[in-house]
Amino acid sequence: MSSSKHPSTLPRSKRARILTALLKRQESLTAWVWDTRRRMKKLGEELNYENMSSAEYWEKATEYAVLGRDLSLYQLQRAGLDHRIALKRKEIGPGVKFLRTDKARLFNESMMAWGLKGKIYERRAAAAAAAGAVETEESSILKSFIPVYTPPPPRSDAEAAFAAYNFRIDTIEDQGLQDPRAKMQDPRARWYRVRYEDFMWDIFQARYNMECSFALVPLFAAQNNGEVDTALFGTTTTTSSSSNNGILLPVSIARQFDTGMLAVVPDISDANPADDAAKWMCTTPREYKVKSYDIETQHESGCKIVDLCALRWADQSNRSYRELDGWKLTFPSCGSRNRSGECYLFFHYCVQVLRRAWKGLPAGEEMFVSDWGAVGKYVDREQMRAVIDELGCEPESLMSCAGEGIGSGAGDRYVLLEALAEHVIVSNQRYMSRDELYGDEEDEGSSDEDDDDGYYPWISE
Repeated sequence: MSSSKHPSTLPRSKRARILTALLKRQESLTAWVWDTRRRMKKLGEELNYENMSSAEYWEKATEYAVLGRDLSLYQLQRAGLDHRIALKRKEIGPGVKFLRTDKARLFNESMMAWGLKGKIYERRAAAAAAAGAVETEESSILKSFIPVYTPPPPRSDAEAAFAAYNFRIDTIEDQGLQDPRAKMQDPRARWYRVRYEDFMWDIFQARYNMECSFALVPLFAAQNNGEVDTALFGTTTTTSSSSNNGILLPVSIARQFDTGMLAVVPDISDANPADDAAKWMCTTPREYKVKSYDIETQHESGCKIVDLCALRWADQSNRSYRELDGWKLTFPSCGSRNRSGECYLFFHYCVQVLRRAWKGLPAGEEMFVSDWGAVGKYVDREQMRAVIDELGCEPESLMSCAGEGIGSGAGDRYVLLEALAEHVIVSNQRYMSRDELYGDEEDEGSSDEDDDDGYYPWISE
């Protein structure tokens, strides 16, 4: 029986022929990526919820979601070819498995999210066709909730740039994250040995660090209007553009938090969750901890991310992401009334649950009880039921966090599920924003020199 040889052991001429064939295939996939993006942009510009009937709008939206899934598939195939080419060129070691890399995981998740949105749009199109040409107030509102296509703002859009800047400033101020000693310094003095205004509170290390080492992550990142918050969480919450929707994290942790490795959950013990949940509800302010998911992804060096040191603590010891599981977060006392919104943290947790279900990981009752206890009513039961149907299981702890008559839902039970899928797509785009084959398209007037201009507000350059 002949065993297949590693590319590095093949004759040089054969390796060169294989590499040439891979490069040609790479060019073809690149062309498919750009062609699909062009078609998505053209179709997206045709979508107009104000002038289209619901049936026509959702039919076009279904076509758009199919293109989105195709785009993620082509990007996944292109990334796989890039990986094989790097192996041929000996740029990475043979121990690196592509399907365990971040790119493979994120592209697969984006494919699942686009597929889920396509199913939702298809159901809405069928319901609109059955209703005929009758347009109701709810059907009109539903079309405007989460836009199917949102054109990227140009780099010269000052309003968008200042909105992102103000979101960061408001979050820091409202949550009391800035070092209070900054207010004691004379603003007329130009030079300080230590500028306290540049230090922000680190909820992981319970100390102040330089602001440049933090990233602001939105918890509810769906590109929607302000009415979605009311539709999902009711009238007691603020809008997703408020400071309650942000959480300031160390840069080394922010990306993993945003792409499925970490979540923030109530500080409830696994041993006695029922009693601790009742105590947690009566506690002011409420405390949280970190939940770390064991995702075996790899860097190009071949090391698993969960085993890498990404954060150096005050005691100068290194800690891996796996060691963050159960880590208690410490919020500044001055911002106890304006922490990240509880409903937004729950929404972000549901996103991570959906990611795990898509990976084929266990999604039974034992997984959820210890992660998020039954500590509140955040969304409507029918909205959560649609999420449970997608998960393929019925965890009581999640259903216990749903109540009757919460939010309007615009008469559609899939608003929460659509928002979760949208968050996966948007957060994955943030992670891959510097990749021209994955990130949002730029306006024609932008140049390569603008690549690090801080356009993305959640990253502190």
